[in-house]
Amino acid sequence: MNIDIETVAAITIITNILQVVFIALQFFLNRSFKGIGWWLIWSIFVALGFAFMILRYYGFLNESMGAFTQNASIIFGLIALYIGILRFLERKENKILIYSLYGVYVIINFVYSFIYNRADVRSIVLNLSIFLLVLFSCLAIYRYKYESIKISANFVAIFMMVQGVFFLLKVIANFRNPSYGYYLSPDINTKLAYFFGLVGGLFLTFGLLAMINQKLNSDIFAAKEHFENIFNTGPDASLIINNNDGRIITVNNSFCLSTGYSKNEVIGKTTSELNIWKNAENRAEVYKMLKSNSSLENLEFEFRKRDGSLITGILSGTIIRFNNESHMIAVVHDITLRKNYEKQ
Repeated sequence: MNIDIETVAAITIITNILQVVFIALQFFLNRSFKGIGWWLIWSIFVALGFAFMILRYYGFLNESMGAFTQNASIIFGLIALYIGILRFLERKENKILIYSLYGVYVIINFVYSFIYNRADVRSIVLNLSIFLLVLFSCLAIYRYKYESIKISANFVAIFMMVQGVFFLLKVIANFRNPSYGYYLSPDINTKLAYFFGLVGGLFLTFGLLAMINQKLNSDIFAAKEHFENIFNTGPDASLIINNNDGRIITVNNSFCLSTGYSKNEVIGKTTSELNIWKNAENRAEVYKMLKSNSSLENLEFEFRKRDGSLITGILSGTIIRFNNESHMIAVVHDITLRKNYEKQ
């Protein structure tokens, strides 16, 4: 089946619009991550570049204005992609250098669009600029990538380098044949350019989304590990209880030292089954307060240890959600020694 170049160009534009939607969704879901906003700008301006191309083809923009806006939008989009990669990897771009170079590009693009109207020069400058920006983006990923996103980052870098080589070959072809690569030429080379724009955009978007997800998973794991370290090394007895069935999910080492129970003895059981409360009605009182306030602080209760002896503790607790279920984190500060001293 022979697909005309106009159809290929239209499919590319539709794909770019879908890229904008996907990246915009990630931007709104992960605003705390740096760089994604710049990737959204990249997708918008590349889509605009192809839109200007269609407007140029159907006569809504003249040749000079269409070429100028199309090329300027695409290059600005790739600059945004490069900045986004640096920001995502916690690096800062050289703003003066980047915007100065873009200014030079815009001037050259303007001169060869409105003054000389040389499509061959525009094509060489455009493809060479794309190659350089792709190269800089690859180098940034290679130098600054985190270990946690290594797989997805390498995928993005390798695929972008393949794209860069293609556009470098286009520059060489333009030098050999100035008429090569007109934006709507029905030849196989122009179709390949759109193919790389179509497939390349999809794969690049997929790679960027994979980087976001890997970083998100890494951050979640780090936060979980940080919480576990604080929970397990805290000086006060701490436990997490599932509010749906009242069963203990986990306890820290201080809980074991204070009560005499091992973790295996308490996990999966309720505080009622362990007979931890001296007064059972205190347990109901605590759950009633948590139900109405979601937290409680500095309430004094007596608890029963494994050997039956009693300790006095100051209880604080709060409601959290994980795995789509309600849980309570309870912390008990042992004040038994202080209470015994006060009685003397």
